[in-house]
Amino acid sequence: MDKKIPLSVLIAYLRLGRKYDIAHLSEIAMSKLPLVYPTTLEARQHIMATSSIKRWPRFIDIDRTKRQHFLLANLIREQNILQHLPYALFMCAMPDPNDPLEEESWSLFSSNPELNDDERYLSTADHLACMRGQKILGQLLIDRTLSWMESCDTCSEQQCLVSKTGLLSFYLSPIKLGNIFHRWDPRWENMLCPGCVDLCKNINNQGAQDAWNRLPSIFGLPSWEELAGTWYLCVYLE
Repeated sequence: MDKKIPLSVLIAYLRLGRKYDIAHLSEIAMSKLPLVYPTTLEARQHIMATSSIKRWPRFIDIDRTKRQHFLLANLIREQNILQHLPYALFMCAMPDPNDPLEEESWSLFSSNPELNDDERYLSTADHLACMRGQKILGQLLIDRTLSWMESCDTCSEQQCLVSKTGLLSFYLSPIKLGNIFHRWDPRWENMLCPGCVDLCKNINNQGAQDAWNRLPSIFGLPSWEELAGTWYLCVYLE
């Protein structure tokens, strides 16, 4: 399952399978997309926990330095596989242009040296949606998922204060949007007092789930439930 499919093959399978109604080509391509662009938080966590490939993209050979993650987001729109679009746009929005470790070509803000119709560049609408999404997700990360890392009024333990301060600096300096879906790490329990563990765990996991639930609307899309049937509806209508 961990073997990557070349992006060119995936694109060919999707387009040819759809155009000529070749079911097995479409099925191969469609089996890979949920592994790279999951539609539930539980699926995302399972993939990350069980895959032998530890960094995204795990199952499609996408070269982000060539902006191929933008190309694939455009392909998902083209083929009306909209259930995968929220996470595809999230992966376009996630790189931080101020992070020196990020490649410039990954960023929404790098210049476009190509023609305006280059498939590796998002439409104006999706580009603006990603820019808005960066701001919203960054605020949710601070205010919800990792808000427990700030000192709280219910605990005065020095151990917790020191641990939370260290974690806050590690996870939010700089802000990395990928941490917005970070589920509770059991290792954190050794750093906090028993009274903080349950409270902080609940805040963290609920924040991650709430952010996931809101992901489509953050990018101006219908809910996950509404997006789920778009591919099948389109195939049926054709």
